[in-house]
Amino acid sequence: MKLSLSICAKELPVVGDYYAKATLGDEDIGKTDIITASANPSWKSVLTCEDPAGKTLTISVCNVADDDAIVSSMTCPMDQLMEQSTVALDADGSDGSAVLAVHCEEYEFAPGTLQLKLEGHGLKNKERGLGFLRKSDPFYVLSIIDGEVIYQSEVISNDLSPTWKLANIDLAVLFAAGLDLTSPLSLVIFDKDRGDKKDLMGTVSTSVQLLIEAHHMRVADEKGAKDGLLRVKRAALVGHGGGSTVSQAATQALENAANVLLASQNIDKAKEVAAKCQERAIELEKESVSKQTAATEAAEDTAQAKAIATELAEQAAQSAEASKTQVCSGSLQLTLKGGDLPDTDGLFNKSDPFYQIYGADGGSMYQSEVVQNSLNPTFKTAELDICVLTNGDLEGPLRITLHEQDEGQDKDYLGQIVTSVKDVMEATPSDALDLKKGNAPTQGHMFVAKAELIDYKDLKEETAKLQTAAQKAKAAIPAQEKAEQLVETAAKKAEDNATKAKEAADAAQKQVEEMEASM
Repeated sequence: MKLSLSICAKELPVVGDYYAKATLGDEDIGKTDIITASANPSWKSVLTCEDPAGKTLTISVCNVADDDAIVSSMTCPMDQLMEQSTVALDADGSDGSAVLAVHCEEYEFAPGTLQLKLEGHGLKNKERGLGFLRKSDPFYVLSIIDGEVIYQSEVISNDLSPTWKLANIDLAVLFAAGLDLTSPLSLVIFDKDRGDKKDLMGTVSTSVQLLIEAHHMRVADEKGAKDGLLRVKRAALVGHGGGSTVSQAATQALENAANVLLASQNIDKAKEVAAKCQERAIELEKESVSKQTAATEAAEDTAQAKAIATELAEQAAQSAEASKTQVCSGSLQLTLKGGDLPDTDGLFNKSDPFYQIYGADGGSMYQSEVVQNSLNPTFKTAELDICVLTNGDLEGPLRITLHEQDEGQDKDYLGQIVTSVKDVMEATPSDALDLKKGNAPTQGHMFVAKAELIDYKDLKEETAKLQTAAQKAKAAIPAQEKAEQLVETAAKKAEDNATKAKEAADAAQKQVEEMEASM
């Protein structure tokens, strides 16, 4: 079965010069004529296809001004098209509401027209002796080999790179001679002289099919040497194979199908608008409820801000009172080790060491446990009141004495270390603190295994921070109260917006119903 296809488009994105091309499965089946300055082209030429059953038709609309870029397309099963005769579909890639429609009829053969636009480049100059002043005046003749002329172009004066006008070449002569699109043709370029005289500039052996497929062709002189170039700017069949123009019935069918689809699109868009209006109304209603909730929460936040300001003020007062008698608070966790301590128990025993730490007032504030029979003891972690230990001066002297426990209450003094909490905090486990006993040489070492401040606070500094925080909290209350008022205002505005959105949704739904009734 052989069919003729007619095509139209509606609502293309922009007004332009368009043609349509079609493929059936993987086979190109041709291009239409060009419709200029239109966004609603209805092409006059028809395309043909054979054995279409079970195949898919693809129609593409191309913009001539944009290097033949495809602006929209559609695909349709040929079985559906043959059953319905006319199919209209939303166009893909149109960035809008464009539709394409295609109509099929039983094929009736017509030779059609070849649209041909040629451009010469570097043609041979035939002006004898005057080449430096004038150039040839070329025109071309397309004819059947040793036969009738099919077309003769206009003359382009004084130009070796001419661009001839777009030619619409009737192919009836070709087919009347029993030839087809692949039959050889002669394209001869002449230089127009005075009267009927002309000089041969070059020839090209070609065919209609080659012209359609070629981008350029070499020109041969009378001796067969290559001399110049012909570029094919456009070569397309129009109306070939079926009727040369779309029938009135096909045109009407295309218009009806496209208009029905556009009307359906408009209804769909109106429904989308109505749905969006309804969604907006629901959103604004939810927003109104949310704003009311936010207003309640804002009131609670204001009350909480006032409570926090009061609590901070109370804490600042308590801290100020405490700082009158105590400069700091917290504790120091300290783990010490001994190394190479002096042995005071003779040959068969070792010392039983312990240490004492003295506070800022000079009195002993801590005594460790006794480690039996060890010159390298590890003592339990001590937790020391930092205020008693330093009176707030972490760089002040920290005195540690080491002793050896004898029988009963007796003890031997082994030496002392004078350092600071700061130095102890910075010491690594390998840093040795040398034991000194008078002017005697070093009497062994102590090592800091752990030194960590726990919950340390400078009470004066803490008081200042609390006072600042209390002042900021109090200063923030007016802004919080203002925010509460703004939220209440926003809640009222949201309620008004929800009412207006509901009215707009009702109006949009009414428009949909009226459009459906008019279909």
